Amino acid sequence: MKSRGFGGKKFKVRRQNQKQKQVIVGDWDPNILKEIAISGGEKICSAWDLQAQEIRKKSHNSYGKDLREARMMLISALSYLMIERKGIPGITNQKIGQILQQVAIFYQGETYTEKAISEGQYIKASALVKQELEILARIAEIEKGQEKDGSTPKVKHLSTDLRKQYGDMNDIAHIAKIGYLDLFSSIDKNSFRGVAFQPIFHAGVARCLYETHIYIFYNIVLQQISISEQLYPGDSELIVPPCRTMELVTGLFKKDGFFSGKVDENA
Repeated sequence: MKSRGFGGKKFKVRRQNQKQKQVIVGDWDPNILKEIAISGGEKICSAWDLQAQEIRKKSHNSYGKDLREARMMLISALSYLMIERKGIPGITNQKIGQILQQVAIFYQGETYTEKAISEGQYIKASALVKQELEILARIAEIEKGQEKDGSTPKVKHLSTDLRKQYGDMNDIAHIAKIGYLDLFSSIDKNSFRGVAFQPIFHAGVARCLYETHIYIFYNIVLQQISISEQLYPGDSELIVPPCRTMELVTGLFKKDGFFSGKVDENA
């Protein structure tokens, strides 16, 4: 490998003493074989895209209209807060800068998390949701002055429900529990059980991951509203639209039945 990694360390590459042998496949012209292989790969990628869209439709049905609309409003609220005063200096400090950095990391990757969840990539999605939970935990550490550079954020700063979700996401993301792997990558056909090489849709799993992601998103927007107030203390009009939007989102959460409106106490 040519990469030295982020730490600048070189990877040791073992040299092969044996000379590469030329592979001959019948009388195939290598140029023709290349064209066939590339064309085949493109067709397979197109088939994957179609399958992803089919799973996405099923996922959206499992979420319901309220949660999908909540996500759209959260996107609008956070985008407004991050863009509306872009280029206008605010009253900042190291703590605010660090929290803004965490919010930006979430904002940049939100659509990829949603895509992984909605298209049936549950193991990869779990790793992304786990990182989002760590972003929330890191923000809490920064606010308390307890962050440590180079250390994983402590989930003890999360609410009870989110700590439980973190444990589940950690088990799935580390592909350590056989039960999860069987659920996400195995198929049963009569007496036959085998590995599924295509994503398998699970309505309950999709819904659980999506709810967790949306609730994290909700908390991220609340953090950004607080930071915006600190950045622009004399500009009360800045936070009015997102605050009103968050009231609507809270209403959808309550209507959907998975958000009580009460704040869990941190441990």
